[in-house]
Amino acid sequence: MGKFRYSEEEFAFLEKSDVPYAIYQFINKRVITVVLSQGFIDLFGYSDMDRRDVYDLMDNNMYRDTHPDDMAALGNAAYRFATEGGNYDVIYRSMRDGQYRIIHAYGRHIFKENGVRLAFVWYTDQGGYVDNAVRIRNKEDRIQDMLADQLKERSCTNRMEHDYLTGLPTMTYFFDLAEA
Repeated sequence: MGKFRYSEEEFAFLEKSDVPYAIYQFINKRVITVVLSQGFIDLFGYSDMDRRDVYDLMDNNMYRDTHPDDMAALGNAAYRFATEGGNYDVIYRSMRDGQYRIIHAYGRHIFKENGVRLAFVWYTDQGGYVDNAVRIRNKEDRIQDMLADQLKERSCTNRMEHDYLTGLPTMTYFFDLAEA
C-alpha cells in the first residue's frame, strides 16, 4: 500500500489551518507524514524551515526535539496507537526556542473511502516546563504543576528502566520484562 494523497485542493486547505495537527499513515512499520497544518509548524517553531524539510524531519526524526526522558513512552504510545488502534493521548516535553514546552497530543484514526487508515493527531501547548519552580498559585499553575509532576515521575521511572544515552532498557528492566 502506498502513501495516501489528498487532492491538491484538500491538501492546500488542510495545510493552511491554524489548528496544530498532523495526519500520519503507518506503512511498512513506519510512520509517514501525510499533512502538517500551519498551526503545527507554528507550535513547534518550524516557521523558518522550508515546509519540505519539516515533512522530511517528521518522517525521519520526529522526536528530535523531545525530552530524552519522554522518548521511550512517546514512541511506545505511538506504536500502540499505530498497530492496535484506539485513542492516542500523550503528554510530553518538546524543545522550542531553548525551553521545553509541555505538549498534549490527542489522536484518532480516520478511515478514507478506499479503506486507508490515517492517524489524525492534534496538539495543544500546555505551557513551559518549569522544574522545581516557586510560583504564585492559581488554577493554571496548579494544572501546570500537575503536568510537570507527571513528567518528572516518568523521568525518574525512565532513568531506572532505560539507559539515558541510548534509550535502551537496562539489564535489570530487561530481566523483569523477560520474567513477565
